[in-house]
Amino acid sequence: EKLRKVKERKKKEITKEITKEKTKEITKEITKEITKEITKQNNERNNKRNNERNNKRNNERNNKRNDERNNKRNDERKKERKKERKKERKKEITNERKK
Repeated sequence: EKLRKVKERKKKEITKEITKEKTKEITKEITKEITKEITKQNNERNNKRNNERNNKRNNERNNKRNDERNNKRNDERKKERKKERKKERKKEITNERKK
């Protein structure tokens, strides 16, 4: 009887220890998964923020370049129109003299 009780107690202790170890492993796995998910979310958030910042910077640069190009084109057109007007005036003056 005494031997049976000792065996039972040993069996309970072993079962308890095994359960404790299993619980430890499961907790470790869960923690690992949670950490992985948190890291993933952080990376996504950081990537989004970086992309927004880069897009803003690129847009500003592109806008500046486009503005410069447009200004240059407009200046050239303005000069061209000025030349044309000057030519026209010269023509008119020449015509006036002929009369």
